[in-house]
Amino acid sequence: VCTPLCLSLFGHESQTLFGAGVSSQIWSSSSGRPPLSDVKHANRTDVPHWGRVMFKRFFHSDLGELYKNESVQVYLEQLMEEHRDLSKKLQHAYLSESDRKGLTKKHTELLPLASVFRSIEQAQKDLEEVSSLLKGE
Repeated sequence: VCTPLCLSLFGHESQTLFGAGVSSQIWSSSSGRPPLSDVKHANRTDVPHWGRVMFKRFFHSDLGELYKNESVQVYLEQLMEEHRDLSKKLQHAYLSESDRKGLTKKHTELLPLASVFRSIEQAQKDLEEVSSLLKGE
């Protein structure tokens, strides 16, 4: 069974990645493409439990590792800046109702992320403070 995602990614029907009785070949034999396990790629890794080749970029040992990634930090900073800008714009009285509605929607979508981001920043400050106290003793 091929989902619309399979068709959009591979341009043809392919076998599903997960489930009972899945062969090691992702593409159907009529596609002429090699099985994923034969693909040579620097970022691939074999997952013994599933017996599949999975790409490393999909795996992070924890959120701390993901947060340390420079591109993730840059992206989060951009989202936080957008949240701050939206907060400022929403304080202006001259906004039309449709503009206010759109800005409020975006602001509401970013609110949970902003909250978590502030918590992470506070936790990092607390960690630095505790570390400096421990080094001072």
